[in-house]
Amino acid sequence: MWRIQKLMTLGDGIRRNVARISPEERMRLSDAFIKLDTTKFYPDGVSYWDKQEDIHKNAHAGGSDVHGGPAFIPWHREICNRLEVLLREVDPELSLHYWDWTTDPRGNGTDLANLFTADFMGGTGDPVGPPFQDFESTEPGHTKIWRDVNSGAPGVESDSTILAHEEFQAFRVAVESSHDTAHGYIGGSIGNQHFSFHDPFVFLLHSNVDRLWAMWQTATGKSWRLDPNLTYGIEGSSSTSTLNTNVEPWAGDVGTGVTPLRPWTAPDNQQVVKTYKDPSIIAPPWYDTTLPMAHITKIEFTIKTGNDQQANAGADSRVFCGIAGREFRLEKAGVEFDRNTNETIVAGNGTNISNPALNDPNNPELLLDNLPNGTKPQPLYIRYVPSDQNKGWQLENATVKVFGQAGLPPSGFFEFKIIGDSSTNRWLGEKFGTAVWLAIFP
Repeated sequence: MWRIQKLMTLGDGIRRNVARISPEERMRLSDAFIKLDTTKFYPDGVSYWDKQEDIHKNAHAGGSDVHGGPAFIPWHREICNRLEVLLREVDPELSLHYWDWTTDPRGNGTDLANLFTADFMGGTGDPVGPPFQDFESTEPGHTKIWRDVNSGAPGVESDSTILAHEEFQAFRVAVESSHDTAHGYIGGSIGNQHFSFHDPFVFLLHSNVDRLWAMWQTATGKSWRLDPNLTYGIEGSSSTSTLNTNVEPWAGDVGTGVTPLRPWTAPDNQQVVKTYKDPSIIAPPWYDTTLPMAHITKIEFTIKTGNDQQANAGADSRVFCGIAGREFRLEKAGVEFDRNTNETIVAGNGTNISNPALNDPNNPELLLDNLPNGTKPQPLYIRYVPSDQNKGWQLENATVKVFGQAGLPPSGFFEFKIIGDSSTNRWLGEKFGTAVWLAIFP
């Protein structure tokens, strides 16, 4: 399977398998959880972190479908999305990555990282210890969060089995069943639904719930699953469905007999009123397992040439870029890549390239999955074909920006630049070599 973390960098906005990201990023993620508990507070004095358990309890007490109902999946997307925003308040480059619950979180016998270490999520005992030794629990008999992790990997259904369900209701039931198994597998604080949100690991588990929903929504040929009026099927069609009610407690009216939660009530009045059909909930976040199916819609090639008197590609010379398994002829009217020029040529949407129909990443379709990465090292290169062997071309810089469908990637585009010292011009030609390679630019 394609592993986007081999390609992407911190700050790309993509949620990935947390056992495959860098140790540095895992440490930054655990540090951010700690800062939410110790440095960030709501107007009522409750820390951003402790408020998460309050939110979970408050919504459950007010009758929201936190568990066992149609809103189970979208309610948890909302709390995950909100938590990711809070994490980015303390470290803007982070994303809420997921634990793949078909794997052993200790990584035993695999190339996956052990998630239960003092450098990341703490231990598997009672209490979990560093780095979360100060994370409290309100569970009777436990003042700190704890775990009682089973051996091996959880006995959950495979992703493919869960994703095979055509309608939302059957899909939701399958997801929640594996979700329940995963909670029980971790045990301890997470094993009790009324205290589970004391433990940061619960968000890695629920990010995986959301990942499966995102995969289900973006399956090929299933565009109706992104339509708020269709995606929930029979569970969303009734006017009395909970999916047509406001998402609580953030809307400020949890239910009779339940005290609304600050700051989503007076005196702070930070309420956000929306239903489970709101676009902010229907739109799936991007995960490393949904990205490969996204199409490349536009490629921008920017070529800057050197100023040497002898640097002239010549009117009869040709420049190509190889990317995603094919070559594009970099040519547009009036551009000869003479010395001291800086030109941008666009293929795909907004094209200005010569022979646009023959140089279109949309036809045949190219996928972001075809870009260079750790398991697919096909090159991304600029190649110069001189009109005669005595001509040389001085290339000062080259940048390739790749844009995907539906605003993917979240950062806007993937940017590739020449490998090596950017301050050194490259000579290309029959006497020098005719190609330079490019790599992802952080």
